[in-house]
Amino acid sequence: MRDLRGVLSVRWATRERRALGGTSRSSVPLSFCLFAILVVPSPGWRTVLLAANLPRTHAHSSPYLRARKLWETSRFCLSSCFGRDTALHNLGRRMDSHTSFPPASQLQMQRGSPAADQDRALKKENKKREKNIMMSLQSAMKTKNIEQAMEAYAQLKDGNPEKKLSPHVYSIMINLLGSNQQLTEARAMFEELKSFHGTPAESAYATMIRAATSAPTPDIALAESLLTECIEQEVEIKLRVVQPLLSHLISQHRLRDFFTLLHRILAVQPHLFSISASSSVAPVESLLVEALEECGHVLNGKVTADGQTLTTAATASTRPEDDVSRAEAAQWLDELLGYMADNCLSITRRSATKLLAALGPLAAAVRINRGGQCPRTGATLRRLDLTEEERARVRGALLDIAGALGEEQRTKLESFCGWIQSQAQPFTVVIDAPNVAYARQNFEGGCFSYHQIDLVLKELQAAGHRALVLLPWKYLQSVIPNHARFQSAEQSNSSSTKTLSRHRHEVTVEEQAIVDRWEEEEVLAASPYGANDDWYWMMASVAGVREAGEAREGA
Repeated sequence: MRDLRGVLSVRWATRERRALGGTSRSSVPLSFCLFAILVVPSPGWRTVLLAANLPRTHAHSSPYLRARKLWETSRFCLSSCFGRDTALHNLGRRMDSHTSFPPASQLQMQRGSPAADQDRALKKENKKREKNIMMSLQSAMKTKNIEQAMEAYAQLKDGNPEKKLSPHVYSIMINLLGSNQQLTEARAMFEELKSFHGTPAESAYATMIRAATSAPTPDIALAESLLTECIEQEVEIKLRVVQPLLSHLISQHRLRDFFTLLHRILAVQPHLFSISASSSVAPVESLLVEALEECGHVLNGKVTADGQTLTTAATASTRPEDDVSRAEAAQWLDELLGYMADNCLSITRRSATKLLAALGPLAAAVRINRGGQCPRTGATLRRLDLTEEERARVRGALLDIAGALGEEQRTKLESFCGWIQSQAQPFTVVIDAPNVAYARQNFEGGCFSYHQIDLVLKELQAAGHRALVLLPWKYLQSVIPNHARFQSAEQSNSSSTKTLSRHRHEVTVEEQAIVDRWEEEEVLAASPYGANDDWYWMMASVAGVREAGEAREGA
């Protein structure tokens, strides 16, 4: 009987749970399953007993409501046929304790009440209305339409000044009001944001400080108080929070105040410049160049560190306080150049032109020799290179990543690493060939270009490099994929995405000849099937790629 009960209950539950929303077999005790099959074999009764254990999440579904009605009927039938004192009736009472049905009156209120239907319709309408208002607010933000934004804000408030809106709404309003130089209104919106949501986000402080410093009459006291509040509330400070205030101090030639504030911020956020440079180096470069220009003006006797304009350099040299200013400016210049060296790998030509003009005889444009030495100062520039220990750590990490996809991938990558290290004449450059091949190929008829790779290779070889061309295995077949995309004239006037130029490309005889020459010159490597080709160029760069000068010395 035990075996039969198990088989019957499994078959019954599997069939019926599909019809009633996926109810689990375990939600119905096996003894009830046996009762349903042997005592009341009707399919309708089986459905009733299974539906009795539907979870409450199904309370508004039609199978649930039908099952509730059938279950109440079945309880009445059990009592009438077998009497209230029989074992089967007691079994039915036990089954009641396993059900999750709410009372019938509650079901009627939840599903059929006109008031409930009206309430749901009202909520749906309000949700749709708020969505339309938010779209209008977003549009106003893009077009900088302050009137449209204020109208949308008033609609969201719906005549209730105490209504709490989302932080995103306040952020949009503060941004728009601040950019339109409506500082008083922006500040009121900022205070409302604080009253409803507590400490604002870093972006809100940045917007308010920018608005305070860029107003027709800058409110520096407000900007400084907001920055102090930002520090006290332990809000993460980014460069965009302090840059408006720092730039204002530079524009007023208050270099000493600039460094006082900068040192205060760096004491709280020592990684101020590096955090910003990791996403965009332009703001870091802009601020540092402004400060370096001002240092140049002080060193050349144009202004003092406190912003006093000097008429001539001769007059300035006779004043002891100006000599102090120059000494401080020289130290600050050194400090700023240190920040620039740590966070800006290079600067734009425009920035270089500004610095040459500001620093005058203190700076010059020179060409650094191959040894990294400055011909004017004799200083050797710092090499941006990995130590051997750091290279080993990167190699190990890459092997672990490949090994996560299978031992075969790890073995192949390790073999590639050994091949790179075994080269008698080390490679000096690795070409990530697919990026070169697809460059500027997003036009109709564009495709993977072996010719572009070959042009880059020849140019590097002419410069004295031994370059390695790294290709995924699929680009060494007779028919290769083509991921070039183009946008037609019709698509350019719509929001359509770019379409594939061609899905596949047949390698021509000329292109195959290029690949064969690479193989003959032993400058071609392929990443295998299933591997990420990025693993291979990264592995090559830390396994044995050396500078051209070092490679020739080793040879």
